[in-house]
Amino acid sequence: MKTKILAATLATVASVGPASGVELAADGVGQGLIYPYYTVRKGSDGNAWNTYLSVVNTSADAKAVRVHVREGRNGRSVLDFNLYLSPNDAWVAAMVPASADPDAGVRIIGPDNSCTDPVAESSGLTLATTAFSGPFDDGYGTGLDRTREGYVEVIEMATLTGNTAISVTQQASGAPANCAAVRAPRLIPDGDVKPPSGGLSGTLTVINVNSGMDIGMNAEALANLSQKAFLRGPSDPYPDFDAAEIDPVTVIHADGKHYRLLWPRAVDAVSAALTRQEVHNEYVLDAITQSSSAWILTFPTRRFYPANAAPFDGTGGCVMIPFTPYDRESRPQIFAATPSMCYAASDLDWSTASLFGSANNFAITQPIAPAGWARGVLDRTGDGSARRSLRSLPTSTGWDLATGAVRTSAFDVHGLPVAGFAARSFRNGTLQCASGTTTTACQGNYGGNFMHGYKRSITPAS
Repeated sequence: MKTKILAATLATVASVGPASGVELAADGVGQGLIYPYYTVRKGSDGNAWNTYLSVVNTSADAKAVRVHVREGRNGRSVLDFNLYLSPNDAWVAAMVPASADPDAGVRIIGPDNSCTDPVAESSGLTLATTAFSGPFDDGYGTGLDRTREGYVEVIEMATLTGNTAISVTQQASGAPANCAAVRAPRLIPDGDVKPPSGGLSGTLTVINVNSGMDIGMNAEALANLSQKAFLRGPSDPYPDFDAAEIDPVTVIHADGKHYRLLWPRAVDAVSAALTRQEVHNEYVLDAITQSSSAWILTFPTRRFYPANAAPFDGTGGCVMIPFTPYDRESRPQIFAATPSMCYAASDLDWSTASLFGSANNFAITQPIAPAGWARGVLDRTGDGSARRSLRSLPTSTGWDLATGAVRTSAFDVHGLPVAGFAARSFRNGTLQCASGTTTTACQGNYGGNFMHGYKRSITPAS
């Protein structure tokens, strides 16, 4: 009997289309990657941060991927380029200040041989203000300073076969056979371009060399973005989360249910995969260790939604998020002001001294317990009212894994599409180092990263 019920349930799910759709990859490998933060700003100690990132192709296929570097205020693109990966390839690069000038922008440099378009020569690729200056001024500033922090997206556009795959595959020398074959003017035969096959992963490290702190993390991976290729040249911004080739379907497992949610737009499918009702993490502000804490909250799809429309319905584009911190003895700490996240990549600093020196931050200025954890409620506005949710099409399905019951209806996905992490630093001011017969004070600084925990909420539309 149970076998018959299960078979009938699977048939019902299959009747509304294939089970695949955009989803968060629990194993960290997928077709799309989100690196929630980069920075080259100076931290609270006056020392500069750099950012290192990697893109790894864990598959046996050659791949064409688009790299979008986005500034943190409004998610505008400051650098787009194509990256061509051979099977089992790993591309690495560093994001550093373009010069010693404190107002300089950012350039990407690296010793990697993987094919890029445009060419990433020894001088690197420089981030530009074109997308938010002149006729594209969006009111968030027009200078290079805006490029000094943000986030990075990687989207697989296609699997490569034939002579094109041979051209980008690294030879015994370590260099690809012929990068010129995939650079503009591009002459890649259509027969060599196949649908994306996944297998991408990546890491990011925010490092402060002078302070001796290193904060590393894995990129957030999105699986099953597309079953169709959408390879374009680097000057074409089209390969993005709103591309027509991305399936407007989201697959989510939450609270003992399996959801297959259908959407009118591809970007809604991506947003739903990232939407969470709550975010929680820890913070430390101990005086004895001179600790500092910062939470990064990045909204990768914020730019696709009007400032006062679901789900980003905060006044003037700022999203008010009620937070409740608790000390280590479970006593709640009350914020005098509701934190306001006004940027695509926002930094919540737990003290007035910003760990990353972020210009896109909200600082907690009131005294709170020196250590504990906090919960941010993403489906409520600053006054406690419900935030408007993303609502799927009525042909969506929810499968109760305990009972086998399948419900077909519209569903509300509550909260905000978000990615991020908490960073903590510690300073040991009493560390002693020996040099011969002499003992002197020496540097003892430490940094760590902790990915956010989340809670989801999906309910049938009323």
